Parts: sequence; C-alpha cells; structure tokens
Amino acid sequence: MEIDIYVPSDLEKKTDGVNNRRSEKRIQEILIDIFKKVLEIEKVSISDSFYDLGGHSFKLMMLINYIEKKFGVRLKIQEAMQAKTIENFSLIISKANNFKKFKEIPPAIPLE
Repeated sequence: MEIDIYVPSDLEKKTDGVNNRRSEKRIQEILIDIFKKVLEIEKVSISDSFYDLGGHSFKLMMLINYIEKKFGVRLKIQEAMQAKTIENFSLIISKANNFKKFKEIPPAIPLE
C-alpha cells in the first residue's frame, strides 16, 4: 500500500502567507471605508475602537449590514460588539472567508 502525502514547499508556505496578508490588508481598507461611512467621520485607524469613535447599537447594526453586503459574512451581534476595531473585524471576516472556501462534498454515488 502506498500513501501519497502532499507537503507544501517552503516557497508555497511563504507565498500563502503573503497572500493572506494582502487579503487581510484589503479587508482592512474596505472596513476603513465602511467605518467612515457608518460613523460619518473622515479618519480612522485599524486600532480605533468603534465605540470611541461614536458607535452605538444602531450604528453597529448598520455596520453588520454593510459587512454582510460587502463580504457575504453575517456577523452575530455579540461577535461584532466584542470585535470593536477594524483589526479584529478583519480577522473575523478573513477566518469566515477561509472557512467558506471549503465546500461540502456531496455523497458518493455507488457504481452498479
């Protein structure tokens, strides 16, 4: 019996890390625009707290809706309340997007 095990090369690992950072950076850029729109402000950094910038429950619901429209990720209210910063929101969205890459495999059809 032969077992085929795929081990990614160091180059593939490095490239994948770069792609993940680029993806997360892009998510953060989009979130910055969403924060500015929802909070009606001009400047925001990835470490600023949503609540310190004037966020409240109604604006949080707006933020959740914008995130769902833009990224296709529906955040739970509790999850969004705890995230607070663009940095944390981007991690949640990135993880959700990575999870969506794995699709359910349909059951095998027996051959007759």
